[in-house]
Amino acid sequence: MPEYKQEIAHSKKTKKFLEEGVLAGVGVLLVFLGVFSTVPLTNVLAVGIGAFLFYSAVEVYRGKNLKKISEEVVDGDSTSGAEQTTADDILFEPAALPLKLQEQQHHGNRRSDKDTQATSDNRGTASNTMSVMETKSEFNSLLVSLLTALKDFCFAHTVAFFWINHDSKQLVVEAKITDSSSFITERKIPLGTDIVSTIGVSGESKIVNTILAETEQNILCYYKSLQEVKSFVGVPVFYSSKGTGEKPIGVIAVDSKAEDAYGDETFSVLNHFSRLISTLLVSYTEKDELYADAKLVAADWRLKRKLLNKPSIPFVVNSLTAELESVIAWDSMSVVLFDETQRGWSLASVHVRANDKFLVPKQLIDFDNSIVGQSIRTNSVQSIHLAQNTQTIFNNSESAFELLKQGELVVVPFSSGGKCYGAVVVTNKKPKTFSKKDIFAVEFLSSTV
Repeated sequence: MPEYKQEIAHSKKTKKFLEEGVLAGVGVLLVFLGVFSTVPLTNVLAVGIGAFLFYSAVEVYRGKNLKKISEEVVDGDSTSGAEQTTADDILFEPAALPLKLQEQQHHGNRRSDKDTQATSDNRGTASNTMSVMETKSEFNSLLVSLLTALKDFCFAHTVAFFWINHDSKQLVVEAKITDSSSFITERKIPLGTDIVSTIGVSGESKIVNTILAETEQNILCYYKSLQEVKSFVGVPVFYSSKGTGEKPIGVIAVDSKAEDAYGDETFSVLNHFSRLISTLLVSYTEKDELYADAKLVAADWRLKRKLLNKPSIPFVVNSLTAELESVIAWDSMSVVLFDETQRGWSLASVHVRANDKFLVPKQLIDFDNSIVGQSIRTNSVQSIHLAQNTQTIFNNSESAFELLKQGELVVVPFSSGGKCYGAVVVTNKKPKTFSKKDIFAVEFLSSTV
């Protein structure tokens, strides 16, 4: 009987998979017919209906995956999370932790055996990494498939997708399908006067059907040598499929060695692909945020479990920093508390990721004239760009430490009932590393302490 039920379940899954595959296949077929049709009405209708069917298949896939993730989080055993990503690689700021997930933080399998708990924690950490890798792999796989299809549609020499980082003024090569052996090996390209940069800055589509040999390398920034490319078409990609009032976050670039290769029908196809990539981006951003939320809830649950028996203050501090280390990107992490023996605020804990020199535990801070002292006095978060900072952070002995001269520093107070009991100080060598959600994560775990 169980085997019979498994067969039925398997046949249902197979049927759903085939339905989605047929839907996507018919969509692609109609786009093909539309692109190569000579009848204007047939052209527009086929491309429109085909793109809609392909879009519908992606939406079904997206909804199914998000539902699966939500069920895993509600079960209380999922501790999946998202790795920290630099501003060069991602352009969206995650939302704050949903209230629904905050309410779920007390659920889970509370086992008493310490060895079992340790095994569970390790499995959860591995699951976090796997979740991130799977999400990025899924998106990249779909993106490559879309670019491959687009290359076939357009009989292109190269099709590429670039991120646009407006803060660092860079193009970032994410994926490419090319016949060229001279495509650049660098992943990051400074924004310039080339056509891809122009599309990324202006947010307007561009088409050029007469590229001269002497101007090719000025127009196209992604080849190391002359390719005899004659035609180019590119469209911006927006995070929202509407794109109204937004800066583009990416560019689809298509080129050909044939003259006058592209026209209005190519724009129509590229715009459909642009909206499809926007939909995928929204889907996978939501998925990453859900993993990050689940990871933060799991970290808070583990921290509360460690504090159940009211351990010593050093154990509490070490438990907090251990959980924070897996949630945010850091190069140094310090905890400042009031030291009764020295009758002053001092460093209770110091962690440095590399071999950089830094302050040591038990050092007193300049409470009246330092940034950390100001954070504790005012019970407020302080965020500092270290390269521009002229104030004392801890005390006068810090001037020799390189970790406090570049990147970003955040001070988050331990706050409860309107009172401040200390602070967490985190630095990262890269500027603009800590998002609002990172600061919220530190506040969220600190409130537990």
